[in-house]
Amino acid sequence: MKPFRMRVVRLLCALFLSTLFGSCSSPVSTQENIANPFGSLEGEYGFILNGKTFDSGTPSINQGTASVTPALYQGTNTIQLSVGLFFEFTDGTFGSIHVYVPLTGPHTKSMAISSYQQDSVGSALISYDSVGFNWYQSVGGTVTLTKFDTINNLVSGTFSFDASSPSNSNTVHITSGYFNDIPIGEGSYGQGNVSATVNDSAFSTDNVGREMLNGYLNRGRLHLWAYGETVQRGSFDIQGIPLTIGTYTIKGPQNYSDSTISFVYHGDSFQISTVDSRSVGQLTISALDIHNRRISGTFQFSGTDTLGNHVTIASGEINNMQWEPY
Repeated sequence: MKPFRMRVVRLLCALFLSTLFGSCSSPVSTQENIANPFGSLEGEYGFILNGKTFDSGTPSINQGTASVTPALYQGTNTIQLSVGLFFEFTDGTFGSIHVYVPLTGPHTKSMAISSYQQDSVGSALISYDSVGFNWYQSVGGTVTLTKFDTINNLVSGTFSFDASSPSNSNTVHITSGYFNDIPIGEGSYGQGNVSATVNDSAFSTDNVGREMLNGYLNRGRLHLWAYGETVQRGSFDIQGIPLTIGTYTIKGPQNYSDSTISFVYHGDSFQISTVDSRSVGQLTISALDIHNRRISGTFQFSGTDTLGNHVTIASGEINNMQWEPY
């Protein structure tokens, strides 16, 4: 998918998904994948939309994502798995499919896909620009989780469903859908954590056992997002982290490039970042496990925020964080 279109789709998706944060319980062991097409690659997915076949092929071109959030409306210790699949056809039409599966724990399961408004069963959304960019809500179908791996944080499954648009009378039909070894980013199991002190206030990604944390690689450098216990507790966005043990200076002003580290902290009503010419900080990578996608280190940062106040971020720690597998 073209980078601009990917950003547009992700932004629209965020508007629908921003209320789905929460916590999940301790992990279980790997479940065997039993139903996806033979030979499908890690991160690959596909489906037929109104008779048009799509297959993601190389994951770096089209990306699938997954997250685990609490499903408190189902009772304590319940979770919701959300799988997002982004696509673009050869004729230029593009969009995304999102499948939501409520569970009592991380395990394989088959269930009905019903109305998007019903919380007790699976549901789905699709954005699609064939008749103008619209959202379609599921009205019926099935989803089967064939693998839920909490060791490597990967999920696989199959799906099919019909969906209609609230804004028009059109209906779309999705058949032969599958996703293979899609990485669980936010809400993954045993993901590690990020903590710091922001102007003497504690920041932590721990939210009742679930880490509000996400990381992935781009051009060989790590991009890290860390969210506080609640939306009001702020978030870190550190981009361009080198995958080499060592100490690096973070200093503004600078725009993001392949050779710089971009640092942003979003507070309730302010932001501090490397855009500030007076900002300065340091990032130390103390441990790195490329094979298992784990990183540990420390950081600190200070400068003037967007309200004109001095902000100090101290005792920052990245503790054994795991990033997505591609």
